[in-house]
Amino acid sequence: MNREHILAAFYDLILAIGGETQLAPLLTRVLQRLLHHTGFPVGAVFLEPVAQGETTTALLAAAIGDHALAKKVGQRLALPGELLRDKAELANDGAALEPLLGNRDYPCFLRLPVNAAGTVLLLGKTMPRHTLPLTQIFQPVMHNLSQAIQLCRHHEAVTRRLASDRDRARNELEAALRRSERERSFLRSLMDTLPDLVWLKDPEGVYLACNQPFCRLYGASEADIIGRTDHDFVARELADFFRANDQAAIAAGRPTTNEEWLTFAEGGYRGLFETTKTPMFAADGSLVGVLGIAHDITAHKGGGGNPPAAS
Repeated sequence: MNREHILAAFYDLILAIGGETQLAPLLTRVLQRLLHHTGFPVGAVFLEPVAQGETTTALLAAAIGDHALAKKVGQRLALPGELLRDKAELANDGAALEPLLGNRDYPCFLRLPVNAAGTVLLLGKTMPRHTLPLTQIFQPVMHNLSQAIQLCRHHEAVTRRLASDRDRARNELEAALRRSERERSFLRSLMDTLPDLVWLKDPEGVYLACNQPFCRLYGASEADIIGRTDHDFVARELADFFRANDQAAIAAGRPTTNEEWLTFAEGGYRGLFETTKTPMFAADGSLVGVLGIAHDITAHKGGGGNPPAAS
C-alpha cells in the first residue's frame, strides 16, 4: 500500500472541502478530486434521500463526466434503495444502475456514503486497477464533506436572507422616496399657488427654500436665493431687522408675528405685510430653522405708504 499516495489523496480532498462556501462548487470540486484519485470517469452526488418502499428518491446535487446525467442536476430521481446504502462499497451491478443511466454502460460503481446527508457515486465501465483501499480511505473525508454541506447550506440560507432583507429595504426606500417626492411636489405646488410669501431659513439666517411670490420680492430665482441671506438682497438696516425677528421667534420657541414693510424688486410694489415666523425642530429636538409666512395687509391698513422700512 502506498502510504504517501493515501496521505496525498486525503490532504488534497481536505483542501478541496475546506476551500468552498457555496454548495454547488463544493460538490463539483470534490467530485473532480475523487475521480482524479480513483480513476473513475463519472461522478454524482445525491442528497436528501427519502425512502419510498423499494425505491429511494434523492436530489441529484452534482454530476460530472456524463452529459445526460449532468442535465438532471437539481432533479429528484427515483433509485433502487440498495444503490444508496449507508455502507461504502465497490461493486459491479449494472442492474442497480439502470434506473439512473438507462442503456449507458457504466456497470461498476464506488459508493461513498456522506453520513445522513446523502451519497457519492463514482461510476465506470470497468473496475479501476488501484492499489488504494477505495472503500476505506475516503470515509473520514466523507464525514468532513457532510459537515461542509451543512455549513454551505447555512451560508447560502443566510446569504439569501440577507439578499431578501436588502431587496426589501431597497424597495421600502424606493417607495419612501417616491412618497417623499410626491409630497415634495405637492408642497411645492401648494407653496407656489399661495399668494402669501413663504420661505425657510436655517438657524444662521441662510435661505433653504422659498416660493415664487417670495422670489418676486427679491427679483431672483429660488436657486439664486438659496444659500444666501437677507444681507445679499436688502440694505443692512432692513436685513438686521429681519434677522432680529427671526431670532425672536427662535428664542420664544413658538410662532411670533410682526408687521414688515416690503418693497418688491420685481414690479416695485410696496406694502405692509403681517409676518409669522415659526421655529422648526427636527424629531431629535434640534433646530432646523425658521419658517416664514408673510400676508399682505396693506388694504386693511388703508392703503400703501412710505413709512420707514424698519418701523
